[in-house]
Amino acid sequence: MTRRAAAALVACVLLPGCGSVADALPAEAPVFPAGVGAWSRLPPSPLSARHEAAGASLGGRFYVVGGWSDPPCPPAASCAAPARPPHRDGAAFDPATGRWRAIAPAPTPVGGVLQMTVVGQRLYVLTGSLDRADSPVSFLSYDPGADAWSTLPAPQLADPQLVAAGTKIVAVGCSDEQEAAVDAVFDPVTERWRRLPDDPLGPSYGRSAAWLGDQLLLTASDLVPSPGADGPPLTRLAVLDDGLTDWTLLPDSDIVGGHPTWVADRVVFPMTGSEDGGTIGTWGRHHANGAILDPATGTWTSLPEPPEGRSALDGVIGSVGDRTLVGGQLLQPRTRTWTRVPAAPWGQGYRTSQTIVTGPDGVFVWGGSDEADNLAEGYLLPL
Repeated sequence: MTRRAAAALVACVLLPGCGSVADALPAEAPVFPAGVGAWSRLPPSPLSARHEAAGASLGGRFYVVGGWSDPPCPPAASCAAPARPPHRDGAAFDPATGRWRAIAPAPTPVGGVLQMTVVGQRLYVLTGSLDRADSPVSFLSYDPGADAWSTLPAPQLADPQLVAAGTKIVAVGCSDEQEAAVDAVFDPVTERWRRLPDDPLGPSYGRSAAWLGDQLLLTASDLVPSPGADGPPLTRLAVLDDGLTDWTLLPDSDIVGGHPTWVADRVVFPMTGSEDGGTIGTWGRHHANGAILDPATGTWTSLPEPPEGRSALDGVIGSVGDRTLVGGQLLQPRTRTWTRVPAAPWGQGYRTSQTIVTGPDGVFVWGGSDEADNLAEGYLLPL
């Protein structure tokens, strides 16, 4: 069984046996430089070395929870399923003080993380595995003020994407390939899910969504034969009103990528490069994977070419302030200007399954594994 990589975003918890919040005091609190250009190493955390821990940003703090301590599985390798369940403990790091604190343990193991999001002053995590009895699918919320977890009804969807939609949470089904995708919305007040109306895109795959402040944007590609399609799988779009009741179909794009992010009043499709269909079933020309959409005018602009050089955040999707990651660098979509992300402070060696969190003021990286061992070190890039 190939070990599944967890999502790069998530929640928080505490060392086993700890019943109250307790600061892990570093010998000397580090000072983090202002501006872009310097990664700072974090002080030791209360957590043991692990990979695929969940992480999130809320209230100026970064949270880490769960993860696995089993030996790391190399890329493309076939590894046995983990022998032990994932962890339940977690911790929060405050960049303002340079200190960690342990938080209450989650009510269930947190591993095989499916999705995580933040609504209001709470963290929400959908975690677990459909094929592991010791790590069941669970939907949890964490209240940092009370240092307390709640167990909530889980959405009955396969591999959904969770999207914070104002005061609610939307779960978007990923594809119609195996069965018809279902979308649902969770109300934290009533703690109930309800099914959303069917979208107007029809059978599709690569379904992903972003909240635009007052409406939900859904993107997907038509479900067509492969091979055998008669054209490129262009990204199609529809929006759901702020009441989450009525869909509006938008004009099709000319790109073939997904994973939209909403930043600085723009929708950024952050995938670089282009596709032409290959030698068999060629489309006759290249179509970009990514672009920038102004939803107020319906205007599309191309992604500028990212700065050259390796970035510590290649392949990461997320936004920091009014910028979003594209090709490992930070793009301001209104001005189409770049902020270079410094090279990884851990060097160019192999490293995988780290917890990477993008927050309003910086990027947080913790844990993961190298070729031989799990790691417990972390870094912060303030912006």
